[in-house]
Amino acid sequence: MTLEEIARLAGCSRSTVSRVINHDPNVRAETRERVWQIIKEQNFQPNLAARALAGRRSRVIGLVIPQPLSTIFTDPYFSMLIQGCAKACDEHGYYLMLSLVLRQADDTYRWLIHARHMDGLLLAPPLINDPFVPHLLNKRLPLVMIGRIPGRTDISTVNIDNIKGASLATQHLLELGYTRIATITGAMNLVGALDRLEGYLCALLEAGIEPPQEYIQEGDWSEAGGKRAMQRLLQVTPRPDA
Repeated sequence: MTLEEIARLAGCSRSTVSRVINHDPNVRAETRERVWQIIKEQNFQPNLAARALAGRRSRVIGLVIPQPLSTIFTDPYFSMLIQGCAKACDEHGYYLMLSLVLRQADDTYRWLIHARHMDGLLLAPPLINDPFVPHLLNKRLPLVMIGRIPGRTDISTVNIDNIKGASLATQHLLELGYTRIATITGAMNLVGALDRLEGYLCALLEAGIEPPQEYIQEGDWSEAGGKRAMQRLLQVTPRPDA
């Protein structure tokens, strides 16, 4: 099945079929519906490689998660993130390509920079001082960070206020009367972990409390990492009360 054959069955031109497949809004609704119905009936699958060569568009969005597999497949955050990205891509006629950094991150980024198999890239979560982010920007590959990089206002980001969230959580414990409040952070090469630590410290310092360094234990946002950090906290004297 070719575009020409679909056009003949739909009673329109080949270019119209191409515009429908590429989600061009300048196609009448009834024509669009007729073309998609024929595509569905004929089980037509567009050739992504050919479309990329012809129009310099692949309709593929890459999602790079530079985290250990143990974290990605045990932390529900990442499963929800992947589902959300896939749903948004599907709704807009794009495909999601998931890239898990199993080896060195620089190998993955070099491939992404030079292959150009994608129309855009999502990076979640960004690492502190990631040396390949400037290279991605220089290649003019559209990039969105899920998270932020301090000092980089030239990158589009989707982010939450981790500082405020951690501060509010700590303030709540203070209001309940707890004063020996400990925290288990994420990996300290992640901006989100640093932001949460900052919020925790700010709330305590505003209350006139300077926590011992032993009350701050680094984890990796995994169940196993949290358990190891908690075991270290239980050895601290005096033991934290929250």
